[in-house]
Amino acid sequence: MKQLLIVFLSFYFIDLAAQPAVVKAVHDGDSFKVKYDDGRIKWIRLWGVDAPEVISNKINARQPYGKESGDHVRKLIKGKRVQVDSIRTDLYGRTVAKVKLDTIDLTTHLISTGNAWWFNNSKIRTNELDSLKVLQDSAQVNKLGLWGLPGRKLRPSSWRALNTN
Repeated sequence: MKQLLIVFLSFYFIDLAAQPAVVKAVHDGDSFKVKYDDGRIKWIRLWGVDAPEVISNKINARQPYGKESGDHVRKLIKGKRVQVDSIRTDLYGRTVAKVKLDTIDLTTHLISTGNAWWFNNSKIRTNELDSLKVLQDSAQVNKLGLWGLPGRKLRPSSWRALNTN
């Protein structure tokens, strides 16, 4: 009985440790499909970022810098092995996860290069949010990525509200 319990618990908590996976497809700057070593295929929603939107079955217009952000992520991780540290499942059934490519934390990389906003979420600890805000402020001051575009910038959440099918 004890062995059965250990086996059950190991499967139940399998997502608590970072797992290697290969990136199979990139939808946009904050969501992509991975294939784990055990054959599972899952869509990942990157933790802590909100990247500019691209056209999809729910969004009817591409947000400025949406294609560029997606292309940046595609070039960086498509076809490569990453470490996926699952946190939870979102409303759309995607795994929300912290992701690393070698020593690169994808969340901090995207925010610091101006390819995404920090994601304001009550489920993120205050000290982590503060760190992400500092990275974004630096990217804005240095006009990196989307911050180099002229005109007013809309957070992707605001863009989705205006451009949802």
